[in-house]
Amino acid sequence: MNRTLYISILGGLSVLLFITGFALRFQKQMEDGLPERVKCSSYDDAKDRATKDAGKDELGNQRGIYAVVGTGSMVPYLPAAPEGKDPMATRVAFAITLPGSKIEDVKAGDLCIYTASWVIGDFYVIHQAAMKDVHGWIMSGLHNKLSESGTRVTADNFKGIVAKTYVWDLQ
Repeated sequence: MNRTLYISILGGLSVLLFITGFALRFQKQMEDGLPERVKCSSYDDAKDRATKDAGKDELGNQRGIYAVVGTGSMVPYLPAAPEGKDPMATRVAFAITLPGSKIEDVKAGDLCIYTASWVIGDFYVIHQAAMKDVHGWIMSGLHNKLSESGTRVTADNFKGIVAKTYVWDLQ
């Protein structure tokens, strides 16, 4: 092989390594900014701990605890539904929100909980706020290649900024 070919191959490998390093660094930054994830012994343990930690509001009402579906979009932070289970209807975590958090408080990188029209039943989705446009917040999952541009988070479907999540072994 001639020298020009070697230089081209080394240049291509250098660019590939740079891009890979940048992507891994970006992924690590996203993961480092996530709220505390509590590993629980079971579904019931997770629900009990979430209930206790969520506490009560100033009127004595239980603060919101949200069951989250296992679409796989937040792996490894949240587990995906086990094989053979419907990921759009299988609880894989509970989440509690920052008390009093509003859509106006959201900033890029915040982990938010919201309802989505594509989820079956009374379950919720957790993704990170990626970008805001005139229609609302575009969300993105850690494990997703693309942001969720078809659905926006607005005041109508926003439930809160996640303070803590509770997961358990699904096997």
